[in-house]
Amino acid sequence: MLRSAVVTALSTSLILTAGTPALADDTSAPVVTSTGLTEGQWVGQARRIYPIYHDDVAVEKVNVLLDGTLWRSYTGNAGRAGISFTPPDSYNDHAVEVTVQAVDAAGNKGQATTLVNVDTERPAATLPAQDSVLHGPVELTPVDVSSDTAELQLSVDGQVVATAVAAPWTLAWDTSVITRPGATVNLRVKDRAGNLTATSRFYTFDNVGPRITTSIPSVVTAEGIELTAALQDTDGSGRIEWWVDGVLRSTAYTYYHPGWGRKNRTATVEIRAWDRLGNRSTLTAKVRVDVSGPVVTWVSPANNALIRGRKVTSTVRVSDPTAMTTATLVPGNTRLVCTTCTLTTDTLQEGRNELTWYTWDGLINSTMVTRTVIVDNTKAKLAFAKAPKNKAKIKGKVAITASASDKNGIAKVQLLVNGKVVATDTKAAYKFTLNTAKYGKTIKVQLRAYDKAGNVTTTTTRTWRR
Repeated sequence: MLRSAVVTALSTSLILTAGTPALADDTSAPVVTSTGLTEGQWVGQARRIYPIYHDDVAVEKVNVLLDGTLWRSYTGNAGRAGISFTPPDSYNDHAVEVTVQAVDAAGNKGQATTLVNVDTERPAATLPAQDSVLHGPVELTPVDVSSDTAELQLSVDGQVVATAVAAPWTLAWDTSVITRPGATVNLRVKDRAGNLTATSRFYTFDNVGPRITTSIPSVVTAEGIELTAALQDTDGSGRIEWWVDGVLRSTAYTYYHPGWGRKNRTATVEIRAWDRLGNRSTLTAKVRVDVSGPVVTWVSPANNALIRGRKVTSTVRVSDPTAMTTATLVPGNTRLVCTTCTLTTDTLQEGRNELTWYTWDGLINSTMVTRTVIVDNTKAKLAFAKAPKNKAKIKGKVAITASASDKNGIAKVQLLVNGKVVATDTKAAYKFTLNTAKYGKTIKVQLRAYDKAGNVTTTTTRTWRR
């Protein structure tokens, strides 16, 4: 309201009309209706005052007098922007008459005077020394507070957290918002004259629970396991609780969990801890219970595969939640760390042989998978069943039938003429037709059979003439 009145007054004083009198005719003094101060007011080190005045022409200058002595002089309408009023220290603790004098262009003067009390000394107050860690709601009572203090204001990080306006100047503050271990707390002291003093003190806080460290494994087997936790805290560790799958199991720092059950599942382990001030922390871990061996996703060779020789190479591929799997092949004694494992055994016997893969995960859960391979190193039986005899004379088209047998089956029979394959039959009774006109006077004929293991049998050569 005061500032608005100043602006209105100054605006009025600046308006000149066509009927404005000449300076010689201007005998009306400016009127000062307010110095911008109130009677008996306390004035401190720095203040801006807004005097209110007007004139029928214009105010050219504003003077400020202290106890009748000119202190400052301002040209123009100083009241519009306000006057910086800072009494000299020599007036401290004195009552002073402050006069605001407005002077127009004709030299006419108008003035108003207000008696004020001057206080240029800054107030004092000191935050108490810390005798313990601050936690939760606290009350801080500053000491050595100046008698003329009007307000104490406590702030942290620029945020005001507590205010007191009367003795005993106790500042109530909930420190829970401070989650770091220490912070600088600022105290602003304001006296009755508006003088300000700022002080600060660093305090230690503890509004968070203890730091929990543990070595809970991410994957466990069914057997029991020892679980251990350690706590770290500014104000010292308090108590601890172990919760497994929502059930309180122990209040000791080391807890032996007797077992996780015989099903694959995910268990929840929660550690709840408190420090001596009651701050709580929680650490939750998801633990995979793995009671199954690795999953075998592929094995070679195929079951009942036919092979030749005494050696075979086998491969197994496995997957498991644990980071490491091992495997070994029997017969054999080599153990591999792998997820895709390949081993060779060379001790096979004629006939059926079992290859067994044993695999383990990182928790020693095992899986066994067996494959049967059939060793066949015996050639098939093969003969001409129906065909011209050796050195026979032939002409036209000749029918040939082969007789072939093997305990594990025949894959194919071929007809060779003059050392070259001219026909193949995969079905018994392995019949061929030979057009003799395609060949010369002498024709050499053989039969060749492959059993399903890959063994090869070839008959003796028959020579025919056309």
